[in-house]
Amino acid sequence: MTKHQAERTLAVVALAAIAGLVPGLLALPRESAGFPLAILAVMGAMAIVLLLRGLRGTGDGAPFFLSAPRFALAAVLVLAYTALLPRLGFFTTSALLGLGFPPLFGYRNWRMIMPTVAIFLVLIWLVFVRLFQRPLPAEFFLG
Repeated sequence: MTKHQAERTLAVVALAAIAGLVPGLLALPRESAGFPLAILAVMGAMAIVLLLRGLRGTGDGAPFFLSAPRFALAAVLVLAYTALLPRLGFFTTSALLGLGFPPLFGYRNWRMIMPTVAIFLVLIWLVFVRLFQRPLPAEFFLG
């Protein structure tokens, strides 16, 4: 798969997903649907730009994947994250992914990985739990 083929495919899939999500959001109260609709609008605009960019040129035929096995591993890790999220909780699963992903792909600077994951988790907690008062999937050891 070339880069332009991948761009076109991603854009079409994203636009189809957005089209499928909008009707459900429109059924919500306006106050609840506003933010998700704004996010989908931005994503839709970006998908259209990506589609036009993919249609514009034939490109140099460069492959989309520099390493197909690494891409497959990343996809498996994201699927595992999604499967473990309701069982382990948001913060535990996100910490495992944040600490496990970089070394698998060759980044082993723990002095950067550890604080980055910690700051990410604290910011997510501050924004969603404290500021928005939205519960995230409960931790397995609290439940």
